[in-house]
Amino acid sequence: MQNKKNKFVPFVLFVIGTELVGYISSLLSGDISQKYAQLNKPPFSPAGQLFGIVWPILYAGMGIAVAIVYNQNTIESKQALKWYFMQLSVNFFWSILFFGLTLHWVALLVLVILDILVGYLLAIYFKINKLSFWLTLPYLIWILFATYLNLGIALLK
Repeated sequence: MQNKKNKFVPFVLFVIGTELVGYISSLLSGDISQKYAQLNKPPFSPAGQLFGIVWPILYAGMGIAVAIVYNQNTIESKQALKWYFMQLSVNFFWSILFFGLTLHWVALLVLVILDILVGYLLAIYFKINKLSFWLTLPYLIWILFATYLNLGIALLK
């Protein structure tokens, strides 16, 4: 019973921690929904309300995925953790740059770096645990879409 409890704790900590990173980043970015509504957006831009639904789901999936990998306690899983925290750090700064500081071109560069980091993380996850890969894949798809939106907004500014 103790072993199951020890394996469950990382799920709680990683999900809450990942959600907190997103929440704190959004707090430091100002009124994101108001700023998003005022932007000149490219085609296929979603309604602002969608972001408040999608991001918590993506963060939960990311937290579960990294907890699965963490619980494997291998050399590969420790390497994956480094990449996870790198990409999460980059993710943290994107909305601050884009919404808080309105540095759309700098934010685009950061987002491209994030795309690469998450792509590499997925390659690592694929080797370690397929469920972690599948739980994180929607995040990559979403940030690739965000890259398109960021580029479109920067060009239309």
